[in-house]
Amino acid sequence: MPPSVIEKDSSRTLYTVMWLCVLAAWCVSLSTATSDTFTFSVPEDPVSARLGHVATMPCWLTPSMNAEDLEVRWYRPKDFDNPVLLYRERKIQEASQQAQYVGRTSLGLREVTSGGLKGGDVTLKLVNVTLRDQGEYVCYVSSNQDYGTASVFLNVTGEFIQTKHIQE
Repeated sequence: MPPSVIEKDSSRTLYTVMWLCVLAAWCVSLSTATSDTFTFSVPEDPVSARLGHVATMPCWLTPSMNAEDLEVRWYRPKDFDNPVLLYRERKIQEASQQAQYVGRTSLGLREVTSGGLKGGDVTLKLVNVTLRDQGEYVCYVSSNQDYGTASVFLNVTGEFIQTKHIQE
């Protein structure tokens, strides 16, 4: 082959390789931009619930994203391994819950139109609120690329019956 043909083929190959590299870099940046990174939104003020009623502790992901494949863990401070509620592998893991919360917790809605897990709503719903339920709750969400926490404080209101211990 004449030298000018070899130079043209090598220039085309170099040009093609260069554009493939640019295209690959662009594809990587797109996948990074759409990864499972998120922040939390929770109310600034404490949530109030009446004794014996339902407490809804809002927590949602921003930007809004599907949370069905994420781990969602609600726990009391310093009690990460004994959660109030654990959602993993697309279901609530009841065997991992603290005994006092079994049958009383679920993932609720912060508002009717929130979309639930599909809309990034990981709100904790707690029924039959007791005095022991008052205090801080931590909302923890994790994906393969990110995790985060946010806290919600629950105030329990209502009439409390005070009993005296009678010694015999």
